[in-house]
Amino acid sequence: MNTKHIQIPTPALTVLNFSGGQQSSAILWMILRGELVPPKPFIVLNADPGMENSETYQYVKRMQRLCEDAKILFVTVPGPNLYLDLLQAKSLGKTRLDFPPYWTKDKETGKRGRLRQKCTSAYKIAPMDRELRRELRRLYGISLIGRMPSKIKVVKYIGFSVDEQHRVSESKQDYIKFEYPLIDLGMTKADVIAYFERIGEKSPARSVCNACFANSVSHFREMKKDRPQDFAQAVAIDLEVRDLSQFGVRETVFVCSACIPLAELDAAENSGLEEEEYSCDSGYCFV
Repeated sequence: MNTKHIQIPTPALTVLNFSGGQQSSAILWMILRGELVPPKPFIVLNADPGMENSETYQYVKRMQRLCEDAKILFVTVPGPNLYLDLLQAKSLGKTRLDFPPYWTKDKETGKRGRLRQKCTSAYKIAPMDRELRRELRRLYGISLIGRMPSKIKVVKYIGFSVDEQHRVSESKQDYIKFEYPLIDLGMTKADVIAYFERIGEKSPARSVCNACFANSVSHFREMKKDRPQDFAQAVAIDLEVRDLSQFGVRETVFVCSACIPLAELDAAENSGLEEEEYSCDSGYCFV
């Protein structure tokens, strides 16, 4: 197909990065209810790294059904499975892996640090961008590889709220422009929660991997109590990453920010444990 003979709208495609979290869900509900009308063609893209909150998986399936009823293309993109990759990396003899920014503890000084964040790029951004190209190929015959034609412009909706303006960034790809509907509407996180109350919908759970560096100690405790299967997944990863010397990491590695084994969470004293939930500025997680 030759794009020269196709009338390409501006934007050529509008995409909602949908994590299943509160903010991206609020945007999708506004679209489904006709309160926000994105330029067409419009699609919803979701990426599955293989170890999300089980409540999020259920919620994503529900939203996908609603999109199908509304004739909105909703795609959970195929991609690598972070959970399996983390579990199997050592046994497969790998020496490189795109790890989450897990917490490290120096064996001599006890100083806390973090690995570089590589998981979002490999397990969310790259798979979603590949799917985006596939959709552009379906619509306009765009090649799956090579430079994007200059006439192709894509808008990605990111679910940052007004109180997250520090996370706003520009796309690294010339043909993609980020837009922030909640910020344009002047909505804070509190406004998002109030929006769900107004439309009679339960606010979705925080969209976050079970074995994510950003989970607080209290989050892990709640997970153990309310979602034991999810917690078992987090414990399995925590045990697997403790020694990453195979990958050139000298420090001891932990999933939990308090640098304690998740399997020993109950035995740890509450005092002094890190309770902060950390953020990911990518726009592909949590929102």
